[in-house]
Amino acid sequence: MNPTLLLRSLLCLSLAASPLLAGEELLKPADHQALGKKIAKYFEANSKNEGIDKAKEEVSKELESLRKKLKDKDPLTSPTDMGKALWQAYGYETAKGVKKGKVDTRSFPAKAFGDKATLSYAIWVPAKYDPRKPYPVILSIPEKGVKPSDHITEKWADATLRENALLVAVQMPADLEAWNKVGGAGEQGGYANLLLTFKDVRENYAIDFDRVFLAGRGEGVGAAMHVAARAPHRFAGVIGRSGDMDAKGPAPDNFRSLPTFFAAGGGNATAFSEAAGKLGYTNCTLKADGSEADIWAWMGTHARVSLPVELTLVPGKGESPEQAYWLAVQRADYPAGTQVTAKVDKATNTITIDATDAIQRVTLFLSDELVDLEKPVKVIANGVEHSDKIPRNLWLSMGWMYNATNDPGRVYCASMDYDVKPKPKPK
Repeated sequence: MNPTLLLRSLLCLSLAASPLLAGEELLKPADHQALGKKIAKYFEANSKNEGIDKAKEEVSKELESLRKKLKDKDPLTSPTDMGKALWQAYGYETAKGVKKGKVDTRSFPAKAFGDKATLSYAIWVPAKYDPRKPYPVILSIPEKGVKPSDHITEKWADATLRENALLVAVQMPADLEAWNKVGGAGEQGGYANLLLTFKDVRENYAIDFDRVFLAGRGEGVGAAMHVAARAPHRFAGVIGRSGDMDAKGPAPDNFRSLPTFFAAGGGNATAFSEAAGKLGYTNCTLKADGSEADIWAWMGTHARVSLPVELTLVPGKGESPEQAYWLAVQRADYPAGTQVTAKVDKATNTITIDATDAIQRVTLFLSDELVDLEKPVKVIANGVEHSDKIPRNLWLSMGWMYNATNDPGRVYCASMDYDVKPKPKPK
């Protein structure tokens, strides 16, 4: 077999077979399906704001039945199983309007911009799409002035990509200056446009939540990087094609666990790579002649890091980001230089937090994959030690499923807030 074809075949298999969430699996597929149906009814009850108590009772009964199967082991201890049940809850096999083997344009309500506002996007679905399995996704921001459908037709033509991934082109605001802004509250912004599009995609298409890649071409490169910096935990990686980053950012701090690939990037992308290297990050790839085949190969080796043992968060100024992976801070107008780093040592059940003085409080989102919740968790925040038995909470976890804090590739079931005192000043 041709070596290139063999490599592509192996990549296809690795992507198609990638687990929704790494970890020990305790339940059977039939159990995931049964629990998923109950979770779906809970979501429906919440969206209609009726029948919520009954839906919660049904979820509780199903989990109690599973607990008995597991000999009194709480299903919440297995994020893998809860993630697979959540994936089943989306009911992709019953989704309507899915068009295979062609570029389709879809519209959806975007009430964040007004009661009658809508957004649209273009999407390519493989001809042999099977809603029973998860697919990698590329969320791509076109150059300014290019229709999303034309962007997919002309710029994502590789046969292997089209056979094995969902390709989505996002509609951006008419004003280029808004591409790097958050948006919402009646105004479009690159961040809001992309995440609202992603919400519609994940509700209707069978996606692999650990293989969601953000891409940009031309002016879209800078916009993609700004979105990624604000929500690094949602993506497996960022791809820049035939365009450069903005000269003013973002800085690489929030990209500790988020790899980047720049094909035909410019001087700002090179500067970003050099700055990342100074921070000790080695996950930035520059390839001047990078092709779609190169991008597909890179995607095959970069699943999302869902629960990094070490993270860095540089919060925004009164807007996103206020969260990176399993740590969040309050939204505020933080001064330049504000930063928090955190590290988990599961062997000692310890989380160490180091923050600049502007950070006064942090929220931790936890699961048994990150720490052992059967035991007290030691949290050391700027040298101040805490030890707490942090209980799992089913309805916190279900709420996070509903609002997408949890997804099938990352399920938290516990949370705790900690005050952070300023570090002692050196004498």
